[in-house]
Amino acid sequence: MAMKLNAGDFGRGDLFFFDPKEIVVHETLNGRWDAHDENDVAKLVKSFEEPDTNGVPTGQLQPVQVRRLADKRVQLVLGFRRYKASVKYNELHPDAPMKLKAIVVEINDEEALRRNIIENRERKQTTPMDDAITQNRLREQYGWNDSRIATFYDVTPPYVGQLRKLLTLSTDVQKMIHRRELAVDAALGLADLPAEIQAAILPAGQPTPVADATVAAVTDGSQPVVNDPQPVLPDLKPGETLSQGVKRKVRDAKVAAGGKQARNLRDVRVFLEELTGPAEKPGVKTLAELFLKFIQGYYTDATMAKKVAGLFPEVEVAPTPSDAVALPSDAQEGQPQADPSPVADASPLTPETVVVELAKSELDEAA
Repeated sequence: MAMKLNAGDFGRGDLFFFDPKEIVVHETLNGRWDAHDENDVAKLVKSFEEPDTNGVPTGQLQPVQVRRLADKRVQLVLGFRRYKASVKYNELHPDAPMKLKAIVVEINDEEALRRNIIENRERKQTTPMDDAITQNRLREQYGWNDSRIATFYDVTPPYVGQLRKLLTLSTDVQKMIHRRELAVDAALGLADLPAEIQAAILPAGQPTPVADATVAAVTDGSQPVVNDPQPVLPDLKPGETLSQGVKRKVRDAKVAAGGKQARNLRDVRVFLEELTGPAEKPGVKTLAELFLKFIQGYYTDATMAKKVAGLFPEVEVAPTPSDAVALPSDAQEGQPQADPSPVADASPLTPETVVVELAKSELDEAA
């Protein structure tokens, strides 16, 4: 029966219903590094089972996409989690199995992967390692360069380069990034070091799970993500996360090799907080507390400069006999005399130089 709609120009697409067991599935077309975990699939199965207002299971709301193969079979292109949920649903309900709702499309492998990436990113279902792997597939299988990849992912080319760098790490470390146990910025620092030093900093098989989850951010600032429970290494400082510990060890390794790694503001704040304990010398504690308030924004630059100068007042030292300037003798009178060289003034003390000196002290202790 023809349907008349008052909706302007519109198109029509045909939906097909397939037995999930009859659909060909190749994970290489999935825009993820690994398959959806069982919890994700179980949640979708539960939504299939949820009764509607008539008491009938809601079932699948959004169709998957499949394409025709040469042998007249169909291959899954889009909707891998929905497919797996339908298989699981039929295992739980063999007496009332569901058919998988699908749209048939005509696309090649490259377009299939591209559509999968788009859908996964729209659903925020990818990790940095997912993106690194799929970007590398676009690069190696279909000849995409980093500029095209950056445009497609709506990120900067340097960020694409950062993700590419993650692929040089060991599989164990990549899995930790994928599980959000290790932050991307910590992993990037680790990638700068030789493999043997990487293994010494983050030994395989050492981490054990803890209860608390922490929050980290992807380095391009696109989306904050909640980490799974973090692994803990035996030599982490109290309250230090795995990523923070790795960054500290990477810095120490680079300094030991004659290199350097800049600290961010958080690193400086944590260092100063460690100097405010009851066992610290009063002067050190006062200086640390002063800089913490400066970092927190309580003082202007001018006020801070005055406060720091007040902690280190200039001291005038009376000249000793050896410092006295000898008067010329009669025989020497009239001859040019060398002026005594003044003692060079110490470099002016500013908030910046104090932070640098504090950082140097920490590095000396680490060495």
